[in-house]
Amino acid sequence: MPLGVDRAVAAIHTHVDSVRTSFGTFHSVEPVGRPVWRPFRRLSRVDESRLVLPVAGVVSRVDPLMSRAHAQRMRAWLRADYEAIRDEAPGLLDLPGSIDLTASNLAGLTYDTGHYYAFVPDTAIGERLGAMVFLHGHAGNFRMLIWRWRSLAVRARLAILAPSCGFGFWGRNSAKIVTRALADACRLWPVIDPGEGLWLCGLSAGGSGTIRAARSAAWHGLIFVSATMRPDLIDEACSGTSGAMPDALVFNGLKDHNVSPSSVNRGVRSLIDRGVDVERFVYDEEDHFLVFAQAADLDSRMIDWMSRHREASERPKDSVDS
Repeated sequence: MPLGVDRAVAAIHTHVDSVRTSFGTFHSVEPVGRPVWRPFRRLSRVDESRLVLPVAGVVSRVDPLMSRAHAQRMRAWLRADYEAIRDEAPGLLDLPGSIDLTASNLAGLTYDTGHYYAFVPDTAIGERLGAMVFLHGHAGNFRMLIWRWRSLAVRARLAILAPSCGFGFWGRNSAKIVTRALADACRLWPVIDPGEGLWLCGLSAGGSGTIRAARSAAWHGLIFVSATMRPDLIDEACSGTSGAMPDALVFNGLKDHNVSPSSVNRGVRSLIDRGVDVERFVYDEEDHFLVFAQAADLDSRMIDWMSRHREASERPKDSVDS
């Protein structure tokens, strides 16, 4: 299997729930035969907009570091996104979810069930898709997050895979969670070909998972969006003799008080010091939620960067070095 993805390690039995749209299919996937006590399971069956919108409304109003304008804009795009989901992907919010695993994780219970969301764009006969594995941040893996990447997937010809990791404490099991979802998706949808592009993207706390899983497959590149980038994890990931980490693309906002710009500066410097080629875009007026506020711009920059890195990987080594 090219690029280090072994389809044979994928789960033999998985249960897949799907919602078809005019531009592709959303899936919720969970291995069968891995009994896990899920006392909060009812949360995963609730329309998540009924959880997210009220909580976001309260948090955005009481957060002393969030400006009124940013708070109003955040609530507006949340409402707009959920309305768009209902219009364009009826049934997506009814797919089995994993928000109950957020509560299980906080309660000290088992949270790794192997669940992941996937979005697979419609393809032409004979077409192959690359893949981007997306790692969520704190609070859990929401259906809205897989929805967020649909346009990128269609334009860049990628399947999006979004594994669940409880509350979002991406620890030493990060590589296992990532590679299990990737291998299972390659088995379920043979149209996915890692040779067409294989990317690992972390949002917020998902940045820690991205660093921890940076050597788990032959990624074409790593992407950090408003992401935690701890220098100690970077040092750990770069230790050993297996070469440098993949090239990285970094996005952050100067008004982000969840992941401070200074912490991103330190992470970027650590990557550069370790020989990683880093391309970075800083948004002067954006905060932690630029992944939504600047969705179109992020997608365009990601597609351009992915295209350049894929082309570089396909050139003969002598051509690349010259």
